Amino acid sequence: MIHGSLRRSPSIYLEFPLAGQNALEKSHIIGEECFIDSVSPQGRFAVVFEDDESTGYFYAMEISKSGQAILDALHVYDVNTVLDHCKPSILNVVWSKDGLKAGLMVYRNLQAVFDFSAQKGWCKTGFPPSHGSWSQDGHEWDGQVVNLFS
Repeated sequence: MIHGSLRRSPSIYLEFPLAGQNALEKSHIIGEECFIDSVSPQGRFAVVFEDDESTGYFYAMEISKSGQAILDALHVYDVNTVLDHCKPSILNVVWSKDGLKAGLMVYRNLQAVFDFSAQKGWCKTGFPPSHGSWSQDGHEWDGQVVNLFS
């Protein structure tokens, strides 16, 4: 479940090595409550990462004048299955140049990606099963998603 709300203020971006993309970077201890949001450079979409102390999820959101809607959700991890989850990690949220693709990196490793134009999400856990109009063929990981950021 998502807690908090999206900030419309600009995020702090750092230079990111994926084809010169930008990334929002935050230190995080897996298993501690965490909420990170990032609005697309084009402003219509956003992503949210949430650790509720037992699982980590990455959400695709649409922002409109009437509010915000969850478009899709990707399971990133179960805390009890992450080695060294008590050690600090770095989370990065990256956006493609067109502002229509977003990725989540944990420990500098791409774990989940949304393509807003294709209405598709991928994650290394392949969970949850698809529902609604997004990700009709599931969330199974495709190693080629890194090319969405080139």
